[in-house]
Amino acid sequence: MGAQVLHRSLGCLFPIQRQAIVLAYFGCLTYREVAEQLSMPLPTTKWRIREGLPRLGTELEPASPLPAGTVSALHH
Repeated sequence: MGAQVLHRSLGCLFPIQRQAIVLAYFGCLTYREVAEQLSMPLPTTKWRIREGLPRLGTELEPASPLPAGTVSALHH
């Protein structure tokens, strides 16, 4: 998957979801570390990431070389 596709797909997220997901998955931070970076409560951080992943999966699915359903299943 190209960087352009990923960048475009991240654009479908709300800015705070995008920040949290980028920090967690690309910055390799824990939920707690993301919460500290964004100055928000841990449950809110978890919620933002868990709400954003399905949206991201929906955007990435058509571009994914993986079998159907694989990207959207990553959030489970």
